[in-house]
Amino acid sequence: MIDRDSKEMERVIEDCLARAGMDRKVYETDWLPDDRSIFWQGDDLDEFLRLASIADAKLLYLVKLWTATYQEYPSEYAGQVYEIDIAFLSNDLFHVYRATTPWSVEYWRGYDDRHRMGEERKGRQAYC
Repeated sequence: MIDRDSKEMERVIEDCLARAGMDRKVYETDWLPDDRSIFWQGDDLDEFLRLASIADAKLLYLVKLWTATYQEYPSEYAGQVYEIDIAFLSNDLFHVYRATTPWSVEYWRGYDDRHRMGEERKGRQAYC
């Protein structure tokens, strides 16, 4: 996983997909099933796309996750992409590369903290 600014993260991923010749194989979706996902432990998207090519991936899945609107949670990061997942299906499992912004964990902790009064504040595990 890599940490980048929102716009830079989107640009880098688009560039890597184009460089690998996989930009036309992308299908954007809202989510991937957690129970069928394996997360890439490296931080090199080019290497992940090479693996997808070796696995003969016919389609790449792209998931963009956004922060809350400014009206819902006033923040300098309102309405921005904080995470992008690229995945391919192989052997009935989604192999997932995840890129996140450096501020995403703190953002969601702040978002969650405003809803928790007196209870233990752990933050959103799904966003960490």
